[in-house]
Amino acid sequence: MSGYEIVSVVQKFSIISDPPGNLGIGSATCSGDKVVVSGGFRSPFRQIEVFVESSYPKSSSTWAVTFRNHGTNTAVFEAEIYAVCVHIE
Repeated sequence: MSGYEIVSVVQKFSIISDPPGNLGIGSATCSGDKVVVSGGFRSPFRQIEVFVESSYPKSSSTWAVTFRNHGTNTAVFEAEIYAVCVHIE
């Protein structure tokens, strides 16, 4: 294993509330032949009806985060999704 890279992507979400519990999924993908070893998100959203349902490796090179809107209004926010990537020799 050599060096690491943090890939981040800012994504805009607009998760409708009908039907209740709709999802928004964001992801960040490693470049080249690097593999993802960790990841997460950052978001200043202030909507208490939006919950992070999961943060997980979607594939060997992609980290994904799932947001769920449990509110009665459309949830509009931005989130930075990031992946920590390494090259495995």
